[in-house]
Amino acid sequence: MLKKTVILGSVFLLGVSSWVNHYDAPFTFTCPQHQSISRVRSHHDNGAEDRVFDFQCKQYTSDSESCHWSEYVNDFDAPVAFQCPNGGALDGVGSYHDNGSEDRRFRFYCCEKPGMCLYNCYYSGWVNSYDGDLDYTVPANHVMRGWVSVHNNGAEDRIFDFEVCLMKICEDGQPAGDLIGKRSANNTNGSQE
Repeated sequence: MLKKTVILGSVFLLGVSSWVNHYDAPFTFTCPQHQSISRVRSHHDNGAEDRVFDFQCKQYTSDSESCHWSEYVNDFDAPVAFQCPNGGALDGVGSYHDNGSEDRRFRFYCCEKPGMCLYNCYYSGWVNSYDGDLDYTVPANHVMRGWVSVHNNGAEDRIFDFEVCLMKICEDGQPAGDLIGKRSANNTNGSQE
């Protein structure tokens, strides 16, 4: 019986250790070089009126890249509407929390891939409800480019919507060459047919 208790305790600790931040604490997360955010998970706590976050990454290029951090893109209690410039992919997120506002400000780490273009971009739609868990996986062969979020003062929480795109080899700044990823339908509403 003691062995079962130890094993269950270890499993619980592994789940908790995956969060990149504690409630009310700042965080800075970046993917390893040549990787982009492929999954975002988050849990809201009504006592702390804050979220913990977890990110996973996947490789999408082995070519050189030019990366930079944005400034903080929102004020407390204000929307986030961010898109990596110059065809960049979202490779990192930074945030800090304010207990007075019970909200977070966000900044983003974007990496541009010379010779690559983003196309067939679409938004996921809201991936969580206020006070609800968030678990979003970027579709296969896509990269995340944008992050939208709206704060609600009643719930003291945010809902999230992510922009994702396929990548294509470019020639002279225009899409050309072979597809890096393929969608089953060329539509603009984000549905996969």
